[in-house]
Amino acid sequence: MSTSSAKPFRRPEDVYLKEDRYEEPKEIFKFLGRIIADLELPADAKVLDVGCATGELIYYLKRLNPGFRALGIDPSGEMIAQAGQRVSGAEFAVGSLLDDDFFAERRFDLVVCSGVIPYFRDLKPPLYNLLAAAKRGGNVVVLNSVNEDPIDTHLLYRSADAEDGPWLPDCTYSKRTYEKLLAQSGYELETSWQRFRMPFALPKQKDLIRAWTIATLDNPFQLTCGTLQLIDLQALVMRIVTEP
Repeated sequence: MSTSSAKPFRRPEDVYLKEDRYEEPKEIFKFLGRIIADLELPADAKVLDVGCATGELIYYLKRLNPGFRALGIDPSGEMIAQAGQRVSGAEFAVGSLLDDDFFAERRFDLVVCSGVIPYFRDLKPPLYNLLAAAKRGGNVVVLNSVNEDPIDTHLLYRSADAEDGPWLPDCTYSKRTYEKLLAQSGYELETSWQRFRMPFALPKQKDLIRAWTIATLDNPFQLTCGTLQLIDLQALVMRIVTEP
């Protein structure tokens, strides 16, 4: 009988601490870099990366924009320690997206949050905290899988060979839910959606939660993963005109 390669207690650290993509940036980093270039930020912009893991995105953004004053936060002390060792000219701290006091200080020109929202079964608190961290005229870029149809999905997964392991969350929210929450937020915002398309094929991996590509009628490099989802990554780009 075949067995799953997924670990019973898969943690983000199990993935990111073993990767080394500082010098070979991911395609998603390049996509975010193009979005950020279009924002025409000041050369010394204050940038916050929420859920920064080992700091690879900040490393890439600092290569493109050496003057950026960047701070990365992540709940993992292990990953923050590696980020501090590998990325110079930036600050890193252990922190949570649900830390209301931290995010209430409107001081960043740019707030970036990529791949973090799926961990939360309520979109409102993390989304509003991201908005609260940006100054008036500042920008917030949130990148996740998004449903074009008005359906939100709260999915739980685990390895079939790890019956004693925890069920892990993977939440996908619809554009309608994002837009309803933004309309209720009290902010005046300029918003746009930008879709990420993988430019080449990715093979299926031993870790079945890591994405690979399949060919569909609409997309030769459609992202999918072991939970049988089609992954539609989109960036929600927001500029704060006025705050509550």
